[in-house]
Amino acid sequence: MVRLAISVEGQTEERFIQMVIVPYLQSRSIYAVPLQLGSEGGDVYLPRIKNKLHKNGAWT
Repeated sequence: MVRLAISVEGQTEERFIQMVIVPYLQSRSIYAVPLQLGSEGGDVYLPRIKNKLHKNGAWT
């Protein structure tokens, strides 16, 4: 099993990932989750990404 986190800027990108990319990848045993990081000012750094991954269950 492969898990993939995809960084998105807003709701439009998040919805596209959920509606198009996730089903496509799931059919290939790749489980993707969109992570909207832009809602917190757009300052993307490793601790914020790690926190989002933990909250979304994408990182164990």
